[in-house]
Amino acid sequence: MKLIESSPNMPYPALYSVWDKTEQASSSFRPVKDDKLVGSIQAYIAKSQAIMDGIDTRLRQALAQLTKVIVWGTGQLAMKLLVETCLANATIAAFVDSNPINHGKKLLGVPILSPERLSNLPYPIIVTTILHQEDVVQQIYRMGLSNDVVLLDDQEPQIEE
Repeated sequence: MKLIESSPNMPYPALYSVWDKTEQASSSFRPVKDDKLVGSIQAYIAKSQAIMDGIDTRLRQALAQLTKVIVWGTGQLAMKLLVETCLANATIAAFVDSNPINHGKKLLGVPILSPERLSNLPYPIIVTTILHQEDVVQQIYRMGLSNDVVLLDDQEPQIEE
């Protein structure tokens, strides 16, 4: 096993192996039932739901005071938030994504913009990534944007001068 740093301070476990194909199948291999697997999966699901509930609570508090927002990110977590949290009911002025393949498209009928097109939109930005939120906050700062920033976890945005 190896730990890969997927983003700053976010180690991600990776498992790798080397195999050699043989002509003859091994007759000594017998599948073994893993009695702990179901419990482990249920614990993972419960922990994931608790995390989503915490995110929903933070979003609900932020959105209670906002009329329109910008959603930064159109990835898997953003999609999940748009279905499973109060973000589904938010009035979204624009989506923003750094990937040029998404620019000019629409999500829920709302345009997906490049970060450079945000300069005239005064709405708070909800950053819909946890793994790369520090990078997004730094990009917002480097661009000179004065928008308020809402993060999914309970951290305050940290600006590195």
